[in-house]
Amino acid sequence: KLQARLWTNIVLVKDIIQNPLGKGFDNSFKGNMIFCDMFTKWGRTFNALDTTGKGLYIYPHNDYLNITRDLGIPILICVIFGLITLFEKAKFEPLTYLCFAVLLMAGFQTTFYEVKNAVMFIPIFGIMAIRKNV
Repeated sequence: KLQARLWTNIVLVKDIIQNPLGKGFDNSFKGNMIFCDMFTKWGRTFNALDTTGKGLYIYPHNDYLNITRDLGIPILICVIFGLITLFEKAKFEPLTYLCFAVLLMAGFQTTFYEVKNAVMFIPIFGIMAIRKNV
């Protein structure tokens, strides 16, 4: 699985270089899979979308690269500045550490693209933003 993350990150970076303003959300509506032909070089195919083995789609494991691929580099810059603003005057308490952990995890395992996870994590960040100003 670690090798899959390396190859998917390479594919994501190539897509970002080809489309610095983003490719759009067409990828997300298809189950958030990316086309990755690197696995054919190992003599086997892997397809997360179908079990026939004919396709070469895989789940991207990095939220930051995935957001940049879909929405572009300007949106990534906005996300980075938004996170800096959120954390710059935050109280250091368990909620802050939880938010740091979620952001760290998003770099290795996609979290916010799944509705079940986004519904759970986004309110936590909202509570942190409210508590920052209290």
